Amino acid sequence: MALIKRLDHIIVAVRDRQQWIPTIQRVLALEPGRMLEGAGEGASGFGNAEFAIGDGFLGVVEPAGEASQLHRFLDRSGDGFYAMSIDVGDVPAATASFEATGARFQSANALSLTWLGPRGTHGVLYQVIGGMLLGPGTNPRYRGVSTMTIVVDDLDRAVSDYATTFGFGPPTPVTNERFGYRGAVLSIEGSTLDDTVVLARPLADDTPTGRHLADRGEGIFSFGITVDDLPGELARLASIDVPVEVDELPDATRAHIDPAALKGLRVELVAPNGS
Repeated sequence: MALIKRLDHIIVAVRDRQQWIPTIQRVLALEPGRMLEGAGEGASGFGNAEFAIGDGFLGVVEPAGEASQLHRFLDRSGDGFYAMSIDVGDVPAATASFEATGARFQSANALSLTWLGPRGTHGVLYQVIGGMLLGPGTNPRYRGVSTMTIVVDDLDRAVSDYATTFGFGPPTPVTNERFGYRGAVLSIEGSTLDDTVVLARPLADDTPTGRHLADRGEGIFSFGITVDDLPGELARLASIDVPVEVDELPDATRAHIDPAALKGLRVELVAPNGS
């Protein structure tokens, strides 16, 4: 069984969170809950806004002070996905596993928080925690963060690295024509929302995933939220003129919010038991 128990929350780094809050309020119907001002010191300094989503949340962080390492990220990549927080249940056991496999990590608190660096995870910075529940959030249809798609340069290597680092079993192959990739779906067994991590190798340079790889390198391409009453949520988005594209699959429905509506973020809305 994989070391990851569930996807907890997604973290987005921005230069000015106040410019993002109205967008998230309007498009996702989420209101900020806890907000931290000037948390941490030096390189770890940040401010944030947290938007509860079912059993997870969306965290928007900005640098606090000139020494914050978030400045380097933003100078390199601009506003966008920064990290994924994963619930491993037992953080000390997870860090012991990372040590055994040679994964690079840094513990902020040996008992409750570890950061797993992006070099061995194909561009994804992971916040490793034991769960951080905030409550259901202000959009009652949203049940939680349930999927993440990662653009990778070498699919076979990425599958092998994720098996070594996280203990994932054999993947399910997938081809996605909309975003132009051949991929591998890694299932998080036992997760309430059937959480998945998708490793995606672009089929061509002129596809959305191909352009992402060229512009930003390997890393998070999109995240998905499991949604009860997806037709109702699509109707809400239509009522505020937010463009959405819908995939009809044999066993589920997925909708893709136009990234222009969310300042470039790619967000999927997934019907329960979607894959």
